[in-house]
Amino acid sequence: MDYRYTSALILPLAALLTAGCVNLGNNKPPKNLLTLTSSAAPAANSDLTQNKPLLLVVPPAVPAELKVTRIPVTTSPTTVAYLTDGVWVDLPSRLFSNILSTTIASHNHFMVVNYRAATGAAYHLTGNLTAFGLDAAHHQIVVSYDAFLRGSKDHRTETVTSRHFEIRQPAQKQDAVSVANNLNTAANQMAGQVADWLDQQQVTAPAS
Repeated sequence: MDYRYTSALILPLAALLTAGCVNLGNNKPPKNLLTLTSSAAPAANSDLTQNKPLLLVVPPAVPAELKVTRIPVTTSPTTVAYLTDGVWVDLPSRLFSNILSTTIASHNHFMVVNYRAATGAAYHLTGNLTAFGLDAAHHQIVVSYDAFLRGSKDHRTETVTSRHFEIRQPAQKQDAVSVANNLNTAANQMAGQVADWLDQQQVTAPAS
């Protein structure tokens, strides 16, 4: 089953095409370009990083239906379709990871680092993003994430702490723009829950 809807542009696609910023080849341009935006406030005293443990947020592993830039729609236990009136600007795993990184950094408990500084990170947040789309049968937005915090308190023995997070919210509309907005809200809500969970973990700051 195909899902086709009409709605306003999320990003100024025509302007991007004119400026040569989007290379779509010979394929028909997507009607909407969709993204996720963090609602987290900047961390207070974010320059005081010397006593913070370093954390690398790794983009989560995803099932096959999330390895594309389209929004999956679960129509039955064995059937997945895609919304046809919009595409993500990047893979969902990367967009979700960016939301996690920004939100965790805003809590000021960890110094979130990128891959270039990953060798100095004593802690890694990995996980599985098992659902990030629309459950059409139940008219719900679903975001499901299994988080794993890997680290070492004594810099020798690695410990792994895990927790499952899931958010289901009613989906009043099932066009790509509305679903993306709802997923953005759910992703930010879940990122806040993950950050709160990380705040409760006993971690070791790097030696000064």
